[in-house]
Amino acid sequence: SDLVTNLVDTFGAQANWEFDVWGRIRRNIQSADATFLSTIASYDNVLVSLTADVAAGYVSLRTLEAQLEILKKNVEVQKQALDLAQIQFKGGTTTELDVYQASTILTSTEAQVPDIEAQIQVARNTLCALVGVTPGSLDKLLDQGKGIPVSPAKVAVGIPGELLRRRPDVRQAELIAASQSALIGVE
Repeated sequence: SDLVTNLVDTFGAQANWEFDVWGRIRRNIQSADATFLSTIASYDNVLVSLTADVAAGYVSLRTLEAQLEILKKNVEVQKQALDLAQIQFKGGTTTELDVYQASTILTSTEAQVPDIEAQIQVARNTLCALVGVTPGSLDKLLDQGKGIPVSPAKVAVGIPGELLRRRPDVRQAELIAASQSALIGVE
């Protein structure tokens, strides 16, 4: 007893003991636990959103690359069409209007190439930002793969009720409700 008194005097410590007759402390602990778990569910929800954004950005990048490839093939075909129109005009089998139209179509198609290339660069930089690396850091990795990804033919989802309970946003809402419910017995 004297030892405890000396320690309290020495360290300035003060101890408060309270009996939890009505369960107030227990309910506070339950609320804090539920709040903590809802924070974890919120983090999981952010990870799901980030993963979805990265996947969408990757598919967008590959789609733009496919568009650029098709556009470049169209440019080559349209150059051949222009050459053919010029030969036919020189041979007298067509009018100058055909040459002009072929030239206009080729110019219009060629003008789209820089826009698609800029969109590809923006998509690459967006992926870098989502992953948290500097622009250009993923270029070597992104240059290895080609083609638009194809989703699997079948996706196992399970029972709809179980699927809903696995969603982090639903789990977070449940835990927030549990935390608020636990606080009812505190005050």
